[in-house]
Amino acid sequence: MRTIRIILLSFLVLQAGWVWGQSRQMQTFPALELGGDQGGTPAGGTWRSEALMGRPAVIALVNPDYQNRLSPIEEAIEQESVPASSAHFIKILDTRSSWKPDKVIQAGVWWDKMTTTFDEARNDGIVQALFVSRSRKKAEWAIIYDRDAITRRAMQLDQEPVYLFLLDAQGRVIDQFKGTPTGKMARSWVLRIKQKGNS
Repeated sequence: MRTIRIILLSFLVLQAGWVWGQSRQMQTFPALELGGDQGGTPAGGTWRSEALMGRPAVIALVNPDYQNRLSPIEEAIEQESVPASSAHFIKILDTRSSWKPDKVIQAGVWWDKMTTTFDEARNDGIVQALFVSRSRKKAEWAIIYDRDAITRRAMQLDQEPVYLFLLDAQGRVIDQFKGTPTGKMARSWVLRIKQKGNS
């Protein structure tokens, strides 16, 4: 009898996970507005999810302490040379989940940007690397701050550090994932979004 109960419980857990995935597929990503004290862009502007319409998108909701888990996605973007004009790559930093002060998180984002700029400029043989302004042809993450867990509440998500959502050009969720993506999964997603962006 106990064995039957364990099997039944395991089945219900698997069903719950399946329902979580199916319930979000082909649903429109919720209308979000992040600005002011609630978050927004690193420059202090307001971000609205309606801006995603017209191009496919990968949205990552991530606890800032676990950003390194997105490295497989970043490597796949680099390897596949995804054009910046073909898709949105949005990284929403759920700063409320982090133990770090907001200023420390912001400083980390600023440093990552400056380091990337320096490396690219150095590779191009430009001496005054930190003062270079150049158009970015490859896709990269656009950083958005969520200081009040608005995204997590709107999508009824638990405290998993990393959530990923794949959207079509109409803003519908066509796939989702929670946890640490593998290299194979990341490449599959990037290829799918690249194909949709070129179609």
